[in-house]
Amino acid sequence: MEINQLKSFYEIVKTGSFSKASTNLFVSPSAVTHQIRNLEKDLNIKLFERIGKTVKLTQGGKLLSDAVRIFLYDLDRLKKLSDEIRECKTGRLSIAATNGIMLSVLPDIVSRFKRAFPEIKFNLISRSLLLELLPMLANEDIDLAVGPRSDLILPSNVIFLFWKSFSTILLTDKRNPLRKKKTIELADIGAHSLILFRKGGMVRKAVDDAFIQANLPYEVTIESDGAENAKEYVKRRIGITILPSFTLGPEDRDRLWSCDVSHLFGKTDYGIYYRKNKYMDSAFKHFIKFLAPELSQHLLVDN
Repeated sequence: MEINQLKSFYEIVKTGSFSKASTNLFVSPSAVTHQIRNLEKDLNIKLFERIGKTVKLTQGGKLLSDAVRIFLYDLDRLKKLSDEIRECKTGRLSIAATNGIMLSVLPDIVSRFKRAFPEIKFNLISRSLLLELLPMLANEDIDLAVGPRSDLILPSNVIFLFWKSFSTILLTDKRNPLRKKKTIELADIGAHSLILFRKGGMVRKAVDDAFIQANLPYEVTIESDGAENAKEYVKRRIGITILPSFTLGPEDRDRLWSCDVSHLFGKTDYGIYYRKNKYMDSAFKHFIKFLAPELSQHLLVDN
C-alpha cells in the first residue's frame, strides 16, 4: 500500500470520478485505475462499483474513506509542521549559562535571534557554576550550555567545543593606589581585601591556585555568586575583585578602574557544551550561528 494509492482513492471519493481524480492529480486515467486495482489487491477489499457511468463506493470503501481522509489530513499537517520546524517558524530551545555569560553576553544574542525567529520559544536558565549545568545537559533537561572550560571529567554523553578566551581583569575603585602601579604583582593584590566568586568557578580556582603556588597570603572578604554583586562592593571601596573581562560594562568605566591581570591568573576559555549524537534542529543551528558563527560549521558537520 502506497501513499499515492490512498491519494488517488480519496480524490475519487471527493470527485466521484476516475477521470476527474486523474486531472486533479496530474496523472493519466490509466495510472489512477492501476493504483486503485493495486490498492484493492493489497487490502483484499473491493472499493468501488460502477453503475453505468457513475462510480459508487462499496460498503468496505465507505468504511475505509474516513480512515484515509484522517490519514491524509494528518500527513498534510505533518508536512506543514516539518516545514515550519525547518524554517524556524516553530520550536523550542532550552539554554543554560553561567551567570556572567547570561547577564553580559547572551542578552544581545537572544534579542537578535528572537527578532529573526519570533516563533521560537526560549527557556533560559542561569546558574552560578558550570558543575550545576552539566547534569542538566546530560539528563536532557536543556539543549546546550554556555560556560567556561572545565577541568572536571565531563559526563560521557557531553562534548565541549571551545568558543573564545576572555582576559582576567582586576577591578578597583578609582582612588585605589593600585592604579598608579605600572605592573601589578600578585603580592600587590594579596595586600587588599578580595571580593571573589565562590569556590567552584574557574576564575576563583585560578586566583586560589596562583596564591597557593606562590605561597603568598590573601584574604577573601566577600564571596559572591555574580559579578554585579562584586562590582557593587568594589564601588563602595570594601575590596577589590577579579573577574572575566566580559563582565565589565561601559557604565562600570565611570566608577571603576580596570587592569588586565591575565599574566597572573591566565585567561578563561569559554565554549559550548552539548550532548553527543544530539540531533540539531533548525532552531539549534541558527542559535549557534548567532552566538558563534565561526563554530557553526564545525559544530554542525555531522548534522
